[in-house]
Amino acid sequence: VDHRGKSLLWHACTHGQTEVVEWLLNEGVDPLTSTSVAAFVVACSAGRLRIIQLILDRIPGKAAQFCR
Repeated sequence: VDHRGKSLLWHACTHGQTEVVEWLLNEGVDPLTSTSVAAFVVACSAGRLRIIQLILDRIPGKAAQFCR
């Protein structure tokens, strides 16, 4: 997390770095933490469909948590 509270996942989602997102998720980044949810929102806002799908694939049955 940087000095602004932004995670590596947030930065990767913001800049459309699909491979980095996939690597972070493979390394165990929890997509349900508050900073990860913020990253997901950024990906949605930017229309980064592949990143959105990567994150959703990691949380089967839990996607509704993003909609709260």
